[in-house]
Amino acid sequence: MKRRYFIQAMAGAAVSLAAIRSGAVLAQPGCSLIYVRRECRDLPSLGWSNFVAAVKRMNRPVLPHLQKTPYDDFCQKYSILLTCGDLLAPTSMYRVRKLLLEFESRLRRVDSSISLPYWNFSIDAPAPEQSVVLSSAFVGGNGRGVDSLVEDGPFAGWSVGYPDSPGVAPVRHILSRQFDQRDRISGFHSPQAISSILLHSQTIADLSTQLQPVVAKVFAGVGGDINTDFAPNDPLFWLVACYIDKLLGDWLQMHPEATQPDPVCYQYA
Repeated sequence: MKRRYFIQAMAGAAVSLAAIRSGAVLAQPGCSLIYVRRECRDLPSLGWSNFVAAVKRMNRPVLPHLQKTPYDDFCQKYSILLTCGDLLAPTSMYRVRKLLLEFESRLRRVDSSISLPYWNFSIDAPAPEQSVVLSSAFVGGNGRGVDSLVEDGPFAGWSVGYPDSPGVAPVRHILSRQFDQRDRISGFHSPQAISSILLHSQTIADLSTQLQPVVAKVFAGVGGDINTDFAPNDPLFWLVACYIDKLLGDWLQMHPEATQPDPVCYQYA
């Protein structure tokens, strides 16, 4: 299935998802400043509000329901990425990394104070459904009703268009989530388990193999759109992707002998 391949890419493509060493970023020439990607719960309330506002602005069509939005384009890029064959190949891993950087760059065109936040979901491992991240204060919670539509939080009623061909009006789809245990979510990997993965992965291939089930549990546990070929329809997708990005940054810092990605203008807190 396409989603399975992307799970492999998200984990196995770690070297391309990250362009940093956590807390020790080398700036490219021309960086006017080094901005910081933070855990979403560590953002000031205004920082989270600004992120949500920028994401929503990206999803505002010029003519309602008749044209793609910039956010629609990213959902399409993600879906196309899944058709590229072996996403563990270096060129495909670069595409995954590029998707994250392009999305952040597009957000920063809306609001230059924005950087992608991440969700350290391992903190919530025993009972993910109780996480404040899955509350109305952040991305909203479980879907309701027959269609499992998200009805709380800033993304209640959120929709993305799926244009199948040029010139065809996009079909709008409302955000859904469907926790895998009805009102509960099966446990995620703990902080200790994540630390063990980083400690015992001696190569990028090892890290890839060990992170695959980590990402799979989150996608399957939250369910709904994030567990489909159009996972970015759920804005939570970007927070999960950024955490995987950070994990690779941590691993690279532990393994300076590994091929290091190019320096960029951001770091992780």
